[in-house]
Amino acid sequence: MEIYAGQSGKLSAELVQRWFAGTLAAAASSMAREMTDDPAEDGILVLADSWSGHSSPKQQEVLRNLGVNLLKIPPSTTDKLQPLDVNYNRQLKIFYNRVVEEAFHTDILADVTSRDGIINLHSLLHDQLSSEKYRDMILYAWRNTD
Repeated sequence: MEIYAGQSGKLSAELVQRWFAGTLAAAASSMAREMTDDPAEDGILVLADSWSGHSSPKQQEVLRNLGVNLLKIPPSTTDKLQPLDVNYNRQLKIFYNRVVEEAFHTDILADVTSRDGIINLHSLLHDQLSSEKYRDMILYAWRNTD
C-alpha cells in the first residue's frame, strides 16, 4: 500500500487514518499471532503528539479496534521532549521541501513520492545531514532545550 502526502507534502488526518488502517493494522494483525500469555509483554503503543489528526475520536476508535494503545505527548512540550524539533528537524524539512518542490516542477514527483523514492530521499537527507558541517547541530539541539 503506497501512502504519501500528495503534492502539498503536508500530513493530514486522512493520511494518518490510512496509515492506521493499512500499515498499523497489518502490524497489529501480525503481532496478534505472536502474542504471549503475558499482556504486559505484548501490544502496540503509538506515541503521538497532541495534533488532533493523530488522536481524533475516529482515530482512537480505529486504534482501539486494532488493540493499539495511544499515548499522547502533552501540548506545548515539544521543546522539552523533542529537542531535535527545536533545531535539527528544521534543516531536514528545508532539504526535504526543496527536493519535493524541484521534483514537482520537473514533473518527477511520482518518482520522489513512491516507496523507493521516499527511501532514496531519506538516504540522501541522511547523507547530507551526516556531514561534519551539521554534526554540532544535533548537539546544540539538546543545549537549546530545557
